[in-house]
This record gives sequence, C-alpha cells and structure tokens, in this order.
Amino acid sequence: MQSYLKDIHREEAGYWPVLKEELSCEPFFNYLDNIVQTSDPHKRLLPEFALKRIREVEHKRGKLSLDNMAAYDEVFHLIYNLTVSLMANNQDTLWGIGLPASKTVAYGTDALYSFLDRNLKEEDRQETAFIVREIDPQIRHLYALVLQRFYGFPNTEKDKILYTLKNEDGSVNSYYDLITDYTFVDIQVKGDLPAIDYRQLKEQRNPANTDWSQLSKVLDITKFEFSGFTLLTFQDVTEERVTQHIKSMMTNLSLYETNHYFQKLDQFIKILLGVSEVQFSLFPLFHLNGSPVVNSDFTHKSVLFGQLQNIFREESPNFIYEYLHSPFSIVYNLVDGMIDSESMLTSALQQIGINSYLGLPLYYNNTLSGVLEIYSTNGKMLDKSILPRLRHIATLLSQLSFDLSLEFKNRLDKVITEQFTALQPAVQWKFNQVAAKYLGDLAANVPNSKIQDIYFRDVYPLYGAIDVRDSSVLRSKAVQRDFNLQHQQLEELLLKIQNIDDSPAVSAFMDKMRQSGKLFSIMPFDEALLKIVEFFRKDLNQFFEEVRHHSAETDALISSYENQISCNEIHNDCFQNEFEISLQQLNAVISQELDVLNAFVQGNYPSYFEKFRTDGIEYDIFVGESITPLQPFDPQIIRIFRLQQLITMARIGILVHHMQPQLKIPLQTTQLIFVNPSNIDISFRSDERRFDVEGSYNIRYQIIKKRIDKIRIRHSLERLTQPDKIAIVYFSQEMASELRESIQSLQATHLLLPGIEELDLEEVQGVEGLRAMRVGINPDSPVKK
Repeated sequence: MQSYLKDIHREEAGYWPVLKEELSCEPFFNYLDNIVQTSDPHKRLLPEFALKRIREVEHKRGKLSLDNMAAYDEVFHLIYNLTVSLMANNQDTLWGIGLPASKTVAYGTDALYSFLDRNLKEEDRQETAFIVREIDPQIRHLYALVLQRFYGFPNTEKDKILYTLKNEDGSVNSYYDLITDYTFVDIQVKGDLPAIDYRQLKEQRNPANTDWSQLSKVLDITKFEFSGFTLLTFQDVTEERVTQHIKSMMTNLSLYETNHYFQKLDQFIKILLGVSEVQFSLFPLFHLNGSPVVNSDFTHKSVLFGQLQNIFREESPNFIYEYLHSPFSIVYNLVDGMIDSESMLTSALQQIGINSYLGLPLYYNNTLSGVLEIYSTNGKMLDKSILPRLRHIATLLSQLSFDLSLEFKNRLDKVITEQFTALQPAVQWKFNQVAAKYLGDLAANVPNSKIQDIYFRDVYPLYGAIDVRDSSVLRSKAVQRDFNLQHQQLEELLLKIQNIDDSPAVSAFMDKMRQSGKLFSIMPFDEALLKIVEFFRKDLNQFFEEVRHHSAETDALISSYENQISCNEIHNDCFQNEFEISLQQLNAVISQELDVLNAFVQGNYPSYFEKFRTDGIEYDIFVGESITPLQPFDPQIIRIFRLQQLITMARIGILVHHMQPQLKIPLQTTQLIFVNPSNIDISFRSDERRFDVEGSYNIRYQIIKKRIDKIRIRHSLERLTQPDKIAIVYFSQEMASELRESIQSLQATHLLLPGIEELDLEEVQGVEGLRAMRVGINPDSPVKK
C-alpha cells in the first residue's frame, strides 16, 4: 500500500471549476455509527472495532488532513479490508481512497499507483452533442450528486468513467472503468441553496440528453463544499467494451467498406485476446447457386481458404469443399494447449511458415456460418490462454459471420438488380426508346448527355391490399409460447441437476431462469425479447460451464440437453415456425390468385403490375394508353378490371376461409380496394428501381393508400376492414353507382353475400370525404384453386 497524492489523468479541455474539498473521516465515522446502533450484534462487531481503532488514531494524530495522511496508514488499510473482499489480492486490485471532489488518489494499492503511471487515457462516456468536451465526467458526477441530495432528483448519472490503456504505439491495449463510490462524501452548501428551474430539468426525461453545460450556468457547483473521501476502483471491462464495439459494428454492417470493416474487427479481436502479434481471419460462409463461395474479399487474410487452398488445389482439389461439408477444429503448435490435429493440414501449415494456428468452425442456429482462424508467423506462439477469451465472443462471431453472409447476398442482389433486372414487358419498349436516345446523343457528342426521365402520363391506378389480421400480435404470441416452452424444458433439466447438485450456483440460476420466464409479463415485448435471448445465448452457456465437471451425472444431463438442441429434438422455434409456415401457405394462395389477376389484365390490355409483400400482399396496377400506345384504349376496360379485382378479392377470401383447418395457426385476412377519383402520372425512380407517382397532386394517391389501412367508420371504433368482407374506399357518387352494379352482379352468382353496407369514414390527416362500401364474402361459394 502507498499513501501520497497522485492525480488521475483527465482531458484538460473539460470544464473543471475550483472546488473546496476536505479530506476527512467524519462521513465514514457517521456511517459506522449508524451500523453500530443496530441491535444485531453480528453486524456491529467489526464496525465497533474499526470505529474504536480509528478514534484512537484520531486522538493521537489529530483529525485526518492532507498533512497527516501518512499517520493514517493503518486506518486506510482498515478501510480497505472493510470495503474490499477478503478474498481480493491487493497485488492485483486497483483500489484507492480519493479526495472527495477531485480525481486525486490519497491512498491505494501498489497496483493502483503502478497502473496510474502507465499510458492511461480518459474517454468521453457521453454520446450526445450537448456535452462532448464541454464538462468533465467527474464534474457531471458531482452535479448529479448535488441534484440528488439537495433537489430530490434521481441520480441517473453512472459513477463510471471509461479509460483506455494504450500501447507504446498508441493503440488500445485494454479498457477500464473508473468506479467512484461517494458514500463517504458529505456536501454542504455555502449560504442559501441556489434556486433552479425544476420544470426545465423535469422536461429532460432522457438522462443522456441532459444539457450539463447549461446546468453549469444556472447551478454554480462552487457554492457547495465537499468533505470526506471517495473509494476508487479501476475495473477491467475489456471484454464488455469489445463486445459492445462488435455488436455496434454488426448493427451498422451495411455502412462499412469490407476492408475497413475487417481492419476494425481485427483491432478489437487483438485487444480482447491481449496479443498484437497474431493474425486473425473470419471467413463467413455463403452459397451461390448451391455451392459455397471460397474466393471473395473475405479470404485475403485466410490461411485455410487462401494459401492452403492453393497448395491443395492440384493434389486434392475438393479438399475445401469436403472440409466445409464436415468441418472440424484445426490446432497446430498451441503452447500448453490442445494436441495438434492429425491432418495433412499441419504439415502444410509448417511448409508456409505458420508458427501457431487455431481454426474453429462457427455455428449459428446449428448451421455452419463461418470459420475463425487465429495464427502467427513471426515466431510468436499462441497458447491456451486465448481459449477462454475466445469462448466469450464465439457466439457473437458466429452470428457476425452469418450476418456477413447475408450482407454479401444483399450486395450481390444489388449488383444483379442494378445491372441485370428484367423489366416488365408492358414497359420495356419505353426503356429501350430512352436508352436508344441516350446512346444516339452520346454518338452525336451532344453536350451533357444523360438518360431522360421516364414518365407515363394519365394512367388509371388500381390498388388492392390483402392484410393478415393481427399478424404482429400473433407473431408476438408465437415468440412468447416458444420461449415459455424453452423455459419449461430448461426448468425440467435444472430440477434434475438440483437433485444431484444443490449448490448455491444451481439455486441462483434456477431463480434467474424463473425471473427470465416472467419478463414478457413485466416489460415491453421487444425489451423482454432481447433480455431472454441473451439469457439463453449467454447466461445459460456460462451456467453450464460453471457446473460442468461437478459430477458425471450432471455432465450427462447437460450433454443430453445440448445434443437434443443440436439435433433439433427440442424445437426452440416451433410456434414461430408454425406461424411463419401458416403465413407462407396463406401468401402462396394470395400470390397465386394475384398472378391470375395479372394474367387477366395483361391478356386484355398490357399494363404495369407490382406486388408488395408485407405480412399480406399489396398491389398496384397502372393502366393507360401511355403505357400501351400501339393498342387502342377503351375506358370501359377499367370497369372490367375493377370487376375482376372484386372477383379476385372474393376468391381470396373464400380460399382463405377454407384453408383454416389446414393451417397450424388460423390466420384471417381482410380485403381492401381503393378507387382513385382521377387518373395520375407515374415516373420511374432509378434509385428504387420502381415506378412511383409523379407530382404533388398525384402524391395524394399514395397518402390515401397509407391512411386507409386502419381507418375506422365515422363515429365508431370499428375498423373498416374486417375478415370475410371486402371493403371498397371511394370518393364520388358516380363511382358508387358503378360499384353497386358490380357488387350486385357478383351477388347474383353467389360469390358475395346479399346486402351492401354504405359507410362514411373518419377524417384522416390531409384527406376528407372518404366513403366506403363493404360486402360479405360467401364462404359457401364453390371456388377452385
């Protein structure tokens, strides 16, 4: 232990006022006095002894101050023993006593003082534009403390400051949190308590958005005096921070360029492993035309898919594909670690100058998602110490390799879409015409040649939507049922383990598992889902590692459970699968009927037809002479198409009704048609590779489509769209007459039920005067697929 003043590094740019502070034992005395007053003799034994001993030192040496700190060495050591676990090794513990307001150590372990002499850099924990570099994190802590003790505001400011330990070259070696405990700090106000604007502070409901720089102007922190001492602890949070960084990279995967992404990932993996001399490769597995792709941007640092593939190309050309079909861990020259793999790979690794090598297959959802490689080439040897560190992020890297393969597929699809997407035959001629004009301008050296915008003027829009009623609610229920089942299966396992091993660890995890099972009922669905997924992915694996090898019976139970998981004997997503399969079956029928509608339209008058997948399916049809100029246009064709729309919607409703017994989860659909009062203009949007409305007036068409999805009947809470019914939204009385005739003709064929509901609809933003007709679908009508 050492006792002298030493400042902890801080960024000089931060706001740091001159504060009055006094090193004192009084708050600690008061704390011990409160404990001694308790009636429990067991609780007051140590505090009584400590209080008596400290008072003796104070009587002999005087009250604690900066001038007599050395005389309080025994007291400080006593505080250390009272506040730090007896199991802690003070040779490694980064613990100290600090001045009450400033980041200055007065006493601490040898390890702490040595640590502060290293290349330590404070990082800004806040991520809002309000406070970056405007106010030091330590001062934020003091403001939060004052607001809590004097003004009754909850302290939402974490008493942590992030530090990075740097290597000689400036790269990050590890991450540490400085945790400051203010329990033994008293605060006194000089004069009257300053008044502050409570209303303004309460409006800042998100603590991360607190404008601390403005607060420093209305509340002068120098009006307060601080006495006592803080307890300071540096905690290694390298694993936590690296994991957060990698998760952030996964969230923003599409924003990264490939090489830059892997450079960042390489940096974080080396920080986690604590070695900078090794090489790292993550190869995500993706398929093209049914075969794995082993030549891509992802292989440039890979030994297995790079140099070794070249070596084996002649003598064993299918080696890589055989390995991916039956993957295994590859170990070579791992010091004090696993035995080298018996494979021709090890001799090949030696041949290309690899000193140590570890290759691990990664699995996501029980499927191979990639291969992780760590190796050295400069004489540095890998040892077994990296294995537990790798275990912490193996699951994360498994998901990352899966996400990378999806991102690759998305980029591949983008290239195909941009370069090779086939246009619908009805509009192909227009694109050919514009492209020919552009090429002609280039050949004639026309200045500023560019491809013309593509418009179709004065077209009739026909819109329909088939929606699965309450699909989001049903999906959430399926997720909850799946996790309820998983909790039930896990509880059965834990009860068996508890009969063998009744240690506190098993009981504690049983409680944790039961708390996890209650999360859906006590917090928002999305938040609960994240916590439950983390429980099964992380906490469960950690528990298994903790109790594994306690007994052969326990190991057998855990292995059996894990084997059932890997062999899908325990179906983790059975209810979700049932929902998704039911949804797919439903949409397959809907899509098939819309294909029939499209074929009818194209056969009578070629038009532009586009489907949009949601949980159901929406579609737009644009019909007009500007799309098909070589074929005479008769407006009567629109009436025929609208009638066919009604027929299609009725057929879909009937087929869905009859499908219910076949669906594992019954799903109902609603059918909606919107009849626009006028023609519109559309243009091709090259950025989205689709047609959209053109002009401010025509945009109203899109607005109405979005607003009528959940529109209600006027003066009612009833939604317009209902299962087993077709809802038609329109504006004009002229259109109402046409719609009645069409509906009545289908009622005469018993496709629709008798009766028509004519309804006024609620006003929605930007749209007035909407009306609707609603008619029941006859489920007994004989309809064939």
